[in-house]
Amino acid sequence: MSQCSDVLKMLKQSRGRGITQFDAIRVGILRLAARIKDLRDAGHQIETIPEHHHNGTHARYVLRG
Repeated sequence: MSQCSDVLKMLKQSRGRGITQFDAIRVGILRLAARIKDLRDAGHQIETIPEHHHNGTHARYVLRG
């Protein structure tokens, strides 16, 4: 299975909670933002939600539609 299909499956299984880079690393996907771009280029509607915390900011990706 390709990394894009793995990410898409994770997004669908998250049931609207979305996924982060940490979630992707746990399954061996190191370049989540690149895979998100590939999925967007393929027509998937994926929203980026910035999450702020005391150590900085990270992105949460949520599948829409």
